[in-house]
Amino acid sequence: MTREAKLRTPPAAVVDNLNGTHDTAPRHVDCIVGARPNFVKIAPIIRALREQDGLAVRLIHTGQHYDIAMNAVFFEELDIPGADINLEVGSGTGTAQTARIMLGLEPVLVARRPDLVLVVGDVNSTMAAALVAAKLNIPIAHVEAGLRSFDRTMPEEINRLVTDRLADLLFVTERRGIDNLIKEGLHPERVKFVGNVMIDTVYACLDRAVPAPKTLAEVLDRLHSESGIVTTSPLSYLRALGLMREAKLAITDSGGVQEETTALGVPCLTVRDNTERPATLEEGTNLLVGTSPAALMPAVEDIIATGGKTGRIPELWDGKAAIRIAQDVCAFLNVEQGCARPIRHRPETDPLESNTCG
Repeated sequence: MTREAKLRTPPAAVVDNLNGTHDTAPRHVDCIVGARPNFVKIAPIIRALREQDGLAVRLIHTGQHYDIAMNAVFFEELDIPGADINLEVGSGTGTAQTARIMLGLEPVLVARRPDLVLVVGDVNSTMAAALVAAKLNIPIAHVEAGLRSFDRTMPEEINRLVTDRLADLLFVTERRGIDNLIKEGLHPERVKFVGNVMIDTVYACLDRAVPAPKTLAEVLDRLHSESGIVTTSPLSYLRALGLMREAKLAITDSGGVQEETTALGVPCLTVRDNTERPATLEEGTNLLVGTSPAALMPAVEDIIATGGKTGRIPELWDGKAAIRIAQDVCAFLNVEQGCARPIRHRPETDPLESNTCG
């Protein structure tokens, strides 16, 4: 067994040999969020984890996105409980923001050490939280692991690579992600194919999505008469979902929109040269068109004329990904039949005790 495999062995149950009993104290899980894509993904996960009797779940918001449009509205619409802790780091360069998140999060995790830190997606908050947890020898679960654009000019790609290398549980949305992780040398036992929590949220919210005419009626003062284009301020999740559901097509550079349109059966044109979500191309309704307007317009015209590409829902995009994640978390933490068994952490370290690097 390699040194890395030994370090990453899931926590083992420990029996009190004096009286033959198990400690039934709940296992503590800290879920870290920071930006709009995180909110959409964490909503079903928080619900599923809090339904487990043996888990105590804390939500920590880094404050990476902090205005009303990107924060409070999503919490309300997605029925996410208020954050237990908000680090309020605000905006800044990628490096500065990552550093502030790490400095703010470290004392929180030291003060009440969780049994697991769960991170989602690929934003700065994701990588920063994984780095802090790894330094403190706290196990890490990464939801949406294994996605690769193979373009390291993208900040998100760096965040994905670093987080996956540090994670103990790697929750994968599509089978190509499994292949990527295995090729990178990560142990197969750490990889769990659970499906896509973004699609959990789509299905959970679809009947509450705001009809497109209602949303458009409230912004027609922003109609550009010559082009026929309507511009809006940032839309809430339910408004954006309603527009996508009723759209003839979507044009985007967002990974989340690529997935959502595939689930909704809406043709999607992605104005990028690559995507970390190949299932949307191979099985779904997505098409890469590059960044040239000359290539975009014929693709738009083809969809308008023919209805565009059709697809199918990828495997396990069934609205139950969060339930699978909760079950795997319980198995990793040895939580069984509504109670928790004691676990053996990796050795605790105090970051303030050492002033050396390496």
